[in-house]
Order: sequence, then C-alpha cells, then structure tokens
Amino acid sequence: MDRPLEELHTPVMLEECLDAMRPALAAPDALYVDATTGMGGHLSAVLREFPHVRAVAIDRDPQALEIARTRVGADAARCRFVHATYDEIPRVLDEVGYVGADAILMDLGVSSLQLDMRSRGFSYARDAHLDMRMDSSGGRTAADILATASQAELTRILRTYGEERFAPKIAAGIVAARDEAPVETSAQLVQIIRSSLPQAAMR
Repeated sequence: MDRPLEELHTPVMLEECLDAMRPALAAPDALYVDATTGMGGHLSAVLREFPHVRAVAIDRDPQALEIARTRVGADAARCRFVHATYDEIPRVLDEVGYVGADAILMDLGVSSLQLDMRSRGFSYARDAHLDMRMDSSGGRTAADILATASQAELTRILRTYGEERFAPKIAAGIVAARDEAPVETSAQLVQIIRSSLPQAAMR
C-alpha cells in the first residue's frame, strides 16, 4: 500500500454523515463512536471537523485499526481504538469508562481493506490463499473450512450465507476436489465453482 490512505479508501456519504451528526457532536465533550472504523475515513473526518470531540473507534480487524490510527495522526490522542465488533458497543464503552455516546456511525459491509489486499484472500480476481477472515487474529480460515466441513455443511454455508442455488453441486465439487488435493487458493475454488455449474448458469 504505497498510495496515501486517503486515496486507498474514500468514505461513503461523508458529507451527509457529518451533517446528520453535526447537532449531536456540537455538544461540549461530545463522544463519537465509529462502530466499523475500517481504514478510518469517517473517523478522521469527524476528528478534523469537530476538534473538541472524543472518539471510540471499534473494528474486528486489528490491521484496520492500525491503519486508522495512522490516518488520524495527532488526533489519535482523542481516540480510543478497540478491537471488537459493533454489537459489543455497550461493553466497549463500559471498559473505556464512558456512559453513553452522542453519535454512533456504522458503515456496514465488507471493507475495501479486505477486498483489495491480496493476502486477505477475499477477492476471486487475484489468486491468493483462502483466508477470508474479517478478524485475521484468530479463527478458522476459509481453507480450513473447505478441508474439514462435510458436504452437507458446505451446502448449508453456501445456501445460507451465499444464497447460492447451486450450493449442493458446488459442495460436491469441493469434496471431490479435496480428495485429490487440498483446496487452498482462490483460483482453485473458482475452478471448482466453474466446473460445478451448468453452462447456462455460467452465461
């Protein structure tokens, strides 16, 4: 990542978010919670726009938190960075000593950090090891799941989380492929999916 962080990640609807939170963040000692900090686009803008605001930055990805800390620069002194998920806001605020928040922002969805970094294994556009963990500090990788899950479990995962109508065919293809060799890269998985789908579906 040689480009400036501002070029790597442009926060969505930034001005609209700032305008919506402006009345709440105008209060003295206002507390802002960025519940999905990512690379810190919204966080850095809030800290810059409201020099009096304190912030709690939450993300399940420790790599994203470090990028956000770098991005906000000297404003990091007004911010607590916490490795957690957005559904843990009450616990996080209690642990850092705050009773409540004046404004909370959640930018839900997959972060461009995960999609753009080859090493994270989320993108099918480039061959990479099948990691796919939002929190790379622990838990099973996608390659681990493909190696150990039963065909029925793979079908359930693909159908439930991917809404994939050809889930049984793809799951069967994964099981057949792993009998020959471990499925460890995104290129392998793409090939299995392609070979499992009917030609009409491919078009």
